[in-house]
Amino acid sequence: MKTLNKFIATCTLLTLVACGTAKVISDQDPTVQFDDFKTVVVCKEDLVITNTEYPDYDNIESRELLFNSVAEELQKNGYRLEDQANLQIGFKILISEETLELRNCYDEGEVDYWPNCKIETLNYTEHTIVLYATDLAKNQVVWQGSVSKNFSSPKRMQSELPMIVRMILEESPFGSLIV
Repeated sequence: MKTLNKFIATCTLLTLVACGTAKVISDQDPTVQFDDFKTVVVCKEDLVITNTEYPDYDNIESRELLFNSVAEELQKNGYRLEDQANLQIGFKILISEETLELRNCYDEGEVDYWPNCKIETLNYTEHTIVLYATDLAKNQVVWQGSVSKNFSSPKRMQSELPMIVRMILEESPFGSLIV
């Protein structure tokens, strides 16, 4: 019984951490008229890998997939990609180690009167995908959106990146074109 309770608690915790719904966090400069931006460039400098601690997740394949997903979503929705654009969309892959503590109580046996409680620790990796928009005429970031998620594997992260890009852009101030 003790092992079964531990197993159930661990499975529940892993499910909550790994399968939690991704929520978009977005912020913008309220003074900017986003309808004025018709041409966009995706930041090629963001293809450079800056975080070498997690090469399975932050690598050229993931960055190219992000770059192409952003470009495709914007083009599908009426934006022209040009090198001399008035708006630049960039991206970041942020990765951090997180710790979650859980109080796990279970009955030790049939003759115990009180449950035996332990604090269990779960370590996991948090991944945050950030998109940001820069007004190139002012050289100022005017919008930023992000999604944080725990990917179970690099392959899963890469399979979900296009959907995450779409989710973030749907919440952007120029996302009214995103259908």
